[in-house]
Amino acid sequence: MEFRDAREEDLPAILETLTDAFSEDPFLTWFVRGGARARDGLRDFFAFMVACEPRQAQWFEVSQNCEA
Repeated sequence: MEFRDAREEDLPAILETLTDAFSEDPFLTWFVRGGARARDGLRDFFAFMVACEPRQAQWFEVSQNCEA
């Protein structure tokens, strides 16, 4: 699997990947919002966290389809 620096247009896929990866995490789903809206809460949480990342630092690397 090859990786590259994430780009601005990758943000929706990055958020989906992170949301999927942590959708069963007991603490995070409780922390952000439990129940039926847990996925929405997780996505909002990760959107906030990713938005805090300075773009020039290129902290995120992604696979071709952002699945990793």
